[in-house]
Amino acid sequence: MNLTEIGASRIYFRAFKAFQSLVFLCY
Repeated sequence: MNLTEIGASRIYFRAFKAFQSLVFLCY
């Protein structure tokens, strides 16, 4: 696993957590 994959997965994880909290606020 190289550095770019780690960075991309970290950005994807932050985006997923932000989307999850946004859905939680909507409900």
